[in-house]
Amino acid sequence: MTAAPTATPTAASPDAAVPTLEVRDLRKRYRTGKVALEGVSLAARAGELTVVLGPNGCGKSTLVRCIARLIDLTSGEVRIGGVDWGG
Repeated sequence: MTAAPTATPTAASPDAAVPTLEVRDLRKRYRTGKVALEGVSLAARAGELTVVLGPNGCGKSTLVRCIARLIDLTSGEVRIGGVDWGG
């Protein structure tokens, strides 16, 4: 074969200015009155590795459940690709 290789199509990359996942001032208070999350904010872009670390009971699992909308937020905002993921 003497033909030059052609470029491989690639997926459109997300706008670098818009975080793929953005959490703003997230708060979660359970019916019992226990505050699990208070004012959590974070931003993560496609291709980044984001780690949530902390001791037992600090709210790591609650944060992930709120982001995935498995439980309701008390207040705050979760955006994916700039779109409000709230309910």
